[in-house]
Amino acid sequence: MIFKHNLSCYCTVIHCYPGSNSREKGFVVLIRNQIKQSKNFKMKQSVSLFKSTSLFIITSLFFLASCSKDKDMVSPPISFAGQYQVIDDFETYVLKVESKGANGFQIKEFGGFLNAPLNAESKGNTLIIPSQTFTNPNGTKITIVGTGVLETKDSKDDTIRFHYSVSGFSNYNGDFSGKRK
Repeated sequence: MIFKHNLSCYCTVIHCYPGSNSREKGFVVLIRNQIKQSKNFKMKQSVSLFKSTSLFIITSLFFLASCSKDKDMVSPPISFAGQYQVIDDFETYVLKVESKGANGFQIKEFGGFLNAPLNAESKGNTLIIPSQTFTNPNGTKITIVGTGVLETKDSKDDTIRFHYSVSGFSNYNGDFSGKRK
């Protein structure tokens, strides 16, 4: 006799006597073994599917992490060099930024009030102005520290924006911007 049960597999029972316990137990053991085999097979399929999915996700993450966007690109240090026209509420002047090799720059006419050259260092699209102290002929000291960011809209439209702090005989924070000439 051939018997089909709900696991979609076929079992062959050679002798089946009603009321025979030993034969019924044999049939149950046969069904249990097939159920265990079916569960083991499904578990192996699940583990294999999990490994494949994990490998795909990890590979995708590495691929996406290696991509960069154009906005992540930084300006080369030499791009700061040039002259920038600054128009403030009270005056108009030309700020000059000169390259001094590697990442070093020198800024002249800073803020329209500093006649001595101011040293700066580039990091990406930012000029870092470390703390520098200047003494005028009267012996009065002034210390300046700040940053400048170069913003490029297109190849001929560079704007540099400075934020700085002054301390010494006068204490204040300021900012200004200039367009490349």
